[in-house]
Amino acid sequence: MSFARASPASQYLRRRCFVIGGHAVAFGELEANGHIDFFYCHPDYQGQRAGRELLLAITAEALQLGLKSPHAEVSVTAEPFFIKKEFRILEELNPIMCGAPAKQYIMRKDIQ
Repeated sequence: MSFARASPASQYLRRRCFVIGGHAVAFGELEANGHIDFFYCHPDYQGQRAGRELLLAITAEALQLGLKSPHAEVSVTAEPFFIKKEFRILEELNPIMCGAPAKQYIMRKDIQ
């Protein structure tokens, strides 16, 4: 497993991805305001530390940039993962996507 730091699209965005065997298996972005976006881990690699290591790298970078409260909109299926990583639920959202409700949570982790 290798960890690659993708070139940022702008000075306000940091992208990170895990690459295994030439394939990106987990990726996420850190925005200038601490928002974690597009956090994803391929199902075949869940439980194999790719997502964990990615989130650790993103939160470490947030701290390095002086961002003490990284936050994300998290799906119902990702919520237990983020809870285990010490994020807490701030708000429950129920947006309608493709005509159906898609419960999400706004979650945040306070780091020092």
